[in-house]
Amino acid sequence: MSETSVLPQLPQELWRAGKLELAHGATEALTLMRAASAVLGIYLAEIESRGAKDLYGYANTKMWLADVARIAPADAKKVVDRAVALNPTRALDGTEVPALAPATAVAAAEGAVGEQHIDQIIGVLKRIPAHVTVENREAAEKILADLARDGGPGQIAAAEAGLMAWLDPDGAEPKDPEPVQPRRELRVHRRKDGFWKLTGLLDDEAGARTAAAIEAYAKPRPVDEFGQADLRTVWERQGDAWVDLLDLAIASPDQPGTCDCLMLPIVMNAAGEPLDVGRIKRFVTPGQRKALNARDRGCSFPGCQRRPKRCHAHHIHHWADGGLTDLRNMCLLCSFHHRLIHHGDWEVRMAADGLPEFIPPQYLDPLQAPRRNTLHPTLA
Repeated sequence: MSETSVLPQLPQELWRAGKLELAHGATEALTLMRAASAVLGIYLAEIESRGAKDLYGYANTKMWLADVARIAPADAKKVVDRAVALNPTRALDGTEVPALAPATAVAAAEGAVGEQHIDQIIGVLKRIPAHVTVENREAAEKILADLARDGGPGQIAAAEAGLMAWLDPDGAEPKDPEPVQPRRELRVHRRKDGFWKLTGLLDDEAGARTAAAIEAYAKPRPVDEFGQADLRTVWERQGDAWVDLLDLAIASPDQPGTCDCLMLPIVMNAAGEPLDVGRIKRFVTPGQRKALNARDRGCSFPGCQRRPKRCHAHHIHHWADGGLTDLRNMCLLCSFHHRLIHHGDWEVRMAADGLPEFIPPQYLDPLQAPRRNTLHPTLA
């Protein structure tokens, strides 16, 4: 089989391609890679059924694949385990062993899901209690496979909690370990040169949460339209991430805030807090922030699970362009999606029902159908 019959046709001068052509080419290649991995899995499942020792003299399929693919045995084991989970095999007596995740295998064969989706779904299925019926287990797997076609790891993780509550409402027997008082210390002092130094000690849980929060905000910025890359060191990016986290904490609705004393109409809520302040104030008031938190329940971008305290109040019609600081012109966005709206090809607008909806770029959805975030719990 020739190389051109497998790979998508590349433009002769790729540097002339537009962004839509580049995006379509990349997604087509990604689909082919995923579909090819699914085909490899079918072969590996058959080799596993027949026995790599009888076929090729290797102790197991993992060692055979590691040698053929020139990869580490640990990596080969992951590929083989994934293949066996997606495809039916045969036991020593010839009876068929059904696949753990057949619906996921169908999505994988279509190139719709990749290794991360597959491993995540397999992990969820293995955590389902043994007493759950086969029918309910199959239904749960189909839900996850269908979700993975359009969703990311975060959406699958969010769905797991709901599925487990449905499949095993009683849950595992609770344990009552002796509580341990966590050890946490923080020292902040100002140096003579005007800089501040932070030192501290955190328990494992608090340290992991701190590292995860900083890491989330410390990722390098993508190259901008002028070709400028993010040249900050990792330590500088982590320092900037710390400041971003402080800004989010300070922007909490519990923080005190005041309105400029201008004689202009202001819409108040029942408690006398301003909700619509027009152009007299750029930043949201505490009352507006509470209302946004209650309405959006977190980042309003489709598929994002960031909670309200990790979000900014975004002007849909930008303030610099004359936008108003009113609830009908604002939505909650996390830092990443806030930057994406300002600098990417996504668009946000307020729908007729007063909720924000997002228009994807054409390379993601040629029809550009509006999307909403459906992950956040709604008010009862």
